[in-house]
Amino acid sequence: MAPWKRRASFYDANQPLVKVATKAHDFCRELLNQAQSKLDGQEQTVIWMLAASSLKEFEEIALLCCNGFGTGAVKLMRSFYERVTILSYLARHNDSIQRFIDYSFIQWRKLLVEAEEIHSEFKLAEGDRKTLLENYERLKDQFREQKCPTCKRRPPKSWIEFDTKTMASQVSGVAMARASQSPMRVILFIISTSRLVKN
Repeated sequence: MAPWKRRASFYDANQPLVKVATKAHDFCRELLNQAQSKLDGQEQTVIWMLAASSLKEFEEIALLCCNGFGTGAVKLMRSFYERVTILSYLARHNDSIQRFIDYSFIQWRKLLVEAEEIHSEFKLAEGDRKTLLENYERLKDQFREQKCPTCKRRPPKSWIEFDTKTMASQVSGVAMARASQSPMRVILFIISTSRLVKN
């Protein structure tokens, strides 16, 4: 089936859903556009960037669904869920934003070490390398892993001490935590691929 016919078929079969999703998307885009000109400080910029990237990921999921690529949409759902959860958590816990930012230096140092080990020709500009390593040295003790004395387990390697499900439950209770195991992923797959089977 031609791509334009696939999109038309999806729209016809899911008109109410598409209309609601389109209105929500347009509303979020307008909010982001208005907020961008009013950004003040690093914390607001981080929240804005997470919101903008979440909206972009939503657009990618919608594009895949509308074109019959449900498997691709399902693959993006987990990262979309995690990004929205982090966005929601940080919006409610502004005191955690700096830790979120600081952890990026831990991640960048890890990537630098891996790149230098695997690709001998890889070179980061000396000034950038120096800044990254200085920030890593300054922050690494904040992110040291310590085994739990009771269960002997290590915490997840992250900017936060608990997992995404726990973070989601702190954001909006049971609803967000259950979304991680939501049948929505299966529904997206079925809706977006069922038209291909019929046509």
